[in-house]
Amino acid sequence: MLAGVAVAVPLPRLAAMLDGNGTAYADQTPLLPRYLTWFFGNGADPTQWVPQAVGHGAEWSLSPSLVPLAEFKPWLSVLSGYEVKIPALYAHKSAPAAVLTGAQAAMNGDVTAPSIDQKIAALINKDTAFPSGVHVGISNVTGAGALDFNISFNGPNAPNPPNYSPADLFATLLTLSGAQEPDPSLFRRKNILDVVAEEAKALQHQLGAEDRVRLDRHLEGIAELQTQIDATITAADCGTPIDPDVAYPNRGEDGSITLDRCRAFADLLAFACACELTRVASFVFSCAACHAPTPRPASATSPSTRTSATASARWASTTRPAAFIPASPTPCPASPSC
Repeated sequence: MLAGVAVAVPLPRLAAMLDGNGTAYADQTPLLPRYLTWFFGNGADPTQWVPQAVGHGAEWSLSPSLVPLAEFKPWLSVLSGYEVKIPALYAHKSAPAAVLTGAQAAMNGDVTAPSIDQKIAALINKDTAFPSGVHVGISNVTGAGALDFNISFNGPNAPNPPNYSPADLFATLLTLSGAQEPDPSLFRRKNILDVVAEEAKALQHQLGAEDRVRLDRHLEGIAELQTQIDATITAADCGTPIDPDVAYPNRGEDGSITLDRCRAFADLLAFACACELTRVASFVFSCAACHAPTPRPASATSPSTRTSATASARWASTTRPAAFIPASPTPCPASPSC
């Protein structure tokens, strides 16, 4: 109490709140896992990315590309040695589709199955403000890839496109954080969406099979918007996300590759996960076969820009490490456009 006024300060999850194993809260409420897909195109140099030794604890050391994660090594597992078994029927499309969905890419279209993050979202994320997850991207420069900029898919031709604006995501998370009073117009919007959803459902029996699929996807989008409105109206105060315009005013244009843009999105994703606004997210550093030049970190002594797979891998490992756990991608062939 300060001069008769009650003051409450939200706290992050603390070790004191957990059981002795750190796997549940003290009242035995389990901690739900988080899942993040972190993707960069053009492959990686295995000699720089994959650790040389296999084992636990001191039995293995971080590879050069993973050295920035040294602080988190006790909790880090690096999985390597995987092989894509799906035939490479479509250049720059079969391999990423196989890695993301476990299935062949569509001949005309993008994927033939949901991506793994959406399979996981159905299990752990349906009660959050973003049932299909939060999806962000750094480079918006395309290349020879046939999946465009998307790495998350609800199914064939149903991508979850990345958001390239940290400021836009900040504004969305701020309304959901409980730090502000909800806009009264949200109640009216929710009522309108309820009516629209009911009228759309009434059309289903009048439509053919393909149109019913399209309508179902439309209704899923309406349902997610309704969920976010509900979360905004009922949100408990979770603190305030880091404003990227304050913390990273010189981060560069949306769609450009800069370390500060990576940091801004890492901060926002960490906030969203900590506040249970989502438990699933995707982070597209660059799309498959991306043609964007990759700036080198300021401490590097080599040329300022490169487009090699090695440059992408090393730059990728310099982003805020607390927000992702990297997996070892299948190395590309020698072709620089892989």
